[in-house]
Amino acid sequence: MLLIYFLSSIAWGNTQDQQLAEKFSPILILVEDPTDSNKKVIFPELVEIMKAKSASNLKFRIYNALEQTLIDEFYSNLTSSWQAHLNSIYQNSIHNSINLAQNKFAFLPAALKYTGKPPGFANGIYFVLAYFDYPGNREKGNNSWYDYYFGRTNPPHSQAGANFKNTAYVHIFQIENAQEPSIRTYNGKYVIRYYYYYPFNDWKNNHEGDWQSIDVIVTSRDTATAELFGVGYWFHSEGITYSQKGGRKFVPRTHFAPAEGGTHPVVYVGAGSHGGFPTGGNYPRKIPYVLTERMTTYGLVLSTSVANTKPKVAKSYDLILLPEPDTTQANMGLAPEMSWLGTGALWGTPNVESPLDIIPYFDNYSLSPQGPFHKDNWGKWKNGNYKHTDIPYTEFQQFPIVQNVTWRDTIDLIGDIVVYPGATLTIDAGTTIKASPKRDIHGLKDASRV
Repeated sequence: MLLIYFLSSIAWGNTQDQQLAEKFSPILILVEDPTDSNKKVIFPELVEIMKAKSASNLKFRIYNALEQTLIDEFYSNLTSSWQAHLNSIYQNSIHNSINLAQNKFAFLPAALKYTGKPPGFANGIYFVLAYFDYPGNREKGNNSWYDYYFGRTNPPHSQAGANFKNTAYVHIFQIENAQEPSIRTYNGKYVIRYYYYYPFNDWKNNHEGDWQSIDVIVTSRDTATAELFGVGYWFHSEGITYSQKGGRKFVPRTHFAPAEGGTHPVVYVGAGSHGGFPTGGNYPRKIPYVLTERMTTYGLVLSTSVANTKPKVAKSYDLILLPEPDTTQANMGLAPEMSWLGTGALWGTPNVESPLDIIPYFDNYSLSPQGPFHKDNWGKWKNGNYKHTDIPYTEFQQFPIVQNVTWRDTIDLIGDIVVYPGATLTIDAGTTIKASPKRDIHGLKDASRV
């Protein structure tokens, strides 16, 4: 009886967390880069786009001290002697629960130096890299990521984006020990971190694999009583954090605003970079002209609550709750098909050509990343470090309406309002609507959106 109650409690907790994640899920605006039409919108994908649920699809690159490559091949394509060799060195050097043949690779590191005798080679010192791989190796030209992603190969590749559902992975944790006076009010609050995976980044520091995240801070883990407290936007290792909520018109240098009528923060997703911003526009960074992020203030909408009836305008995305890896347990306590969460393997070809390669400072910025569990902020919250004065707007208004909204009294507008499929805008009799003349911060020209 006790066991039944325990399992029921877990199920109840997961249901509560799922409802909480749905209640506050961000609305993504997948923007365009007004200066580069070659950058196309791609979507946050299931990890299956990297075939990451099976060790068979991990690639292993083994090389010697002279950087001469012995093998660079998928596990499934290796001979039985090579497979046995890999299992042996990982079990002896890292963790005895690693068993690639049984799909248990949570403890697998990205890189390993070892002394041994690979099949057909002399005893010596060797290095091994483990990584997932997306087809293609560049942003344009022959063998480009876009060709595979958009199904332009003949036949279309199994890893084309259209084969997978738009998805966010969710990790929920409580903020503890926020010591600085300016952030003590965050103590005891809960972070709903939404992870979005993109198979490649083609901004300026090109790399395969791109894990991005948005933090939504709420007052409680109970869905019925939880209220939206703040948002953390993250991009290029920098962030903007808010704890003050604005209205229809708001000042983004001090406030954030959810979509009208709801609890969903709005995130403008950079074209190619996939960083998350509170508005569109131009965001200067460390090297102002070279690294300025340029975005339109409109784009295709992704929401967990929007209807999928007009996919050129809006699409839905799914949520998947992440378990908590336990490093004291075999395979981190993860089911074999969830080994991808614990693994330190890289999420893409280790390094690719990038426009910023000519600047030595950015040598390491074209490396493929590790997954969420290996980020230094897993289960931790921190304040954003981007200057709020660099946010390009002093006044802004969100345009997506994805839930039922009623207008009454006086409505001030400084940009377009778009009612998306599945939502209803009701305007009460006697309502006054004021529109700023000759001012539209969104610049929407497609009448089919309205």
